[in-house]
Amino acid sequence: MVMPSRETDRRGFYRMAVDAPVTYRSADGARQGRGRCRNLSGSGILFYCDEALPVGSRWQITVASASPQVAPLEACIEVLRAEPLEGGQCYEIAGQMC
Repeated sequence: MVMPSRETDRRGFYRMAVDAPVTYRSADGARQGRGRCRNLSGSGILFYCDEALPVGSRWQITVASASPQVAPLEACIEVLRAEPLEGGQCYEIAGQMC
């Protein structure tokens, strides 16, 4: 597999691989859940969870830190994509920071 170079990769921020718990809560607080973060960038997140979050919906997320010296990441995201994996029992959620 050939990795894109800085010249060919048009992303504004590189993705950083992360394996950490993530919690999410709907903007109105009515829905919440847990998942697993796969990667982060300066403008977005990719994580797995057991439900399809509606595209365009906004969520408050918290990504846990592995170190007690580093605070967890807290942010608002807008769901860009929710794709089923493993026969629909797990979903890949792509979100953009809002």
